[in-house]
Amino acid sequence: MRANPQTEKGFIRIANELWEEIIRRDFSKRQSNIIMLIWRLSYGTNQKDCVIEKLTLFSITGLYKQDIKKELNFLCECSVLNWNKQTMTFSIIKDHEFWKINPSKNWDRDKMNYLIHQNIKRKKINMIDRNDKSLTSKTLTFKNGEVSKVLKVKFVKDLPKKALILSAARSTKVPNTLLETSIKDITTTKGNNEVAKKILNRYLELKEQTNFNIKDKIASQEIAREGISAKEAITYLEKKFQHHEKNKKHKYDKINGLNYCAGYILDQYQNKKEGDLNESRIQKSKQYNSSSNTKSRKYEQKLQEIQSARSSSGL
Repeated sequence: MRANPQTEKGFIRIANELWEEIIRRDFSKRQSNIIMLIWRLSYGTNQKDCVIEKLTLFSITGLYKQDIKKELNFLCECSVLNWNKQTMTFSIIKDHEFWKINPSKNWDRDKMNYLIHQNIKRKKINMIDRNDKSLTSKTLTFKNGEVSKVLKVKFVKDLPKKALILSAARSTKVPNTLLETSIKDITTTKGNNEVAKKILNRYLELKEQTNFNIKDKIASQEIAREGISAKEAITYLEKKFQHHEKNKKHKYDKINGLNYCAGYILDQYQNKKEGDLNESRIQKSKQYNSSSNTKSRKYEQKLQEIQSARSSSGL
């Protein structure tokens, strides 16, 4: 009996973007097998993560027992895998921008886009062929007889669209404004993402960990949105860890999340901004007072010159 896989019996919903990242990155065969197994057990059962009680069970992917823990730790260190060792739950980190796996040497985005475009175009051509009546059988068929090619898809013509208003069509201000805003927003978002990554990586280094949770990611993004530079944020983060280390009461007194440090970082940043603003005001005030004193001295000097001129002239 031939195999006849059908989506009705179950399927895995994974974004094309994630599939492309698996293709683009230089994963080994063992690492790819681990990722596929976790996706099958998590997304394949409509869950975000999965439970694999014993590490030896990973051997079904073809891994030797001595390599399983090594590969899992590597994927965790590369921010690809979340592994809760207490509950033995596993999940793949969807945010591939944090993955620390190098891209394949032969990867070419243009070639990938070309292949995608070719197959999308092929799909459109096939849909047109189905609508071609010349391909349908014109011969009579007998009862219970096979029909060669039958048109099964019914196409409906689109209704005509309303005409554009001429004044709106000629206007170029709106599109230009939208374009400028979009470019600005994209640039700002990219900058914030870079800052957030650096803050999060430094936090993991200070914690001596390789995994982060969603709260840590959100905290790093919130810090970055305030406009603080990565260097300044990391400086305040290190100060927070140093201060906590000096004042901790026992060995279990630890920083449990980046959100615990976010308030301190932003407070220090705002204090510095206010200090810089006050200093600027003081400098301006000094310059104004200095200018006023100079003008006052010049005015007094002119008065003295006028009085001396009057006295000499006998007025």
